[in-house]
Amino acid sequence: MVGAKFFTIDIKNFYLNTHLEIYEYVRLKLPDVPDDMIEEYQLANNVTKDGFVYVEIRKGVYGLPQAGLSAQELLEKGLADKEYYQSTHIPGIWIPILAGVR
Repeated sequence: MVGAKFFTIDIKNFYLNTHLEIYEYVRLKLPDVPDDMIEEYQLANNVTKDGFVYVEIRKGVYGLPQAGLSAQELLEKGLADKEYYQSTHIPGIWIPILAGVR
């Protein structure tokens, strides 16, 4: 096709940096945490009597369902503002409105 254009990007950092509206919490056994993280975040000072550390999750992480939803909603809003719409046939493909009929 003459004049066809194609562009692709990896948005994993977008996904991982999406702020969660409601924070999540995870409980970790201190021996499961790498030593450099224990030192950097002074986790040894925050260990419970039974050896756990509680961590607050404020941004998207892999495996957290609401992280994917938050990222998708933010992406939809941002691309809609730039006049793109998501293909109804191929999820994840975004098309400029000026490119033709939906």
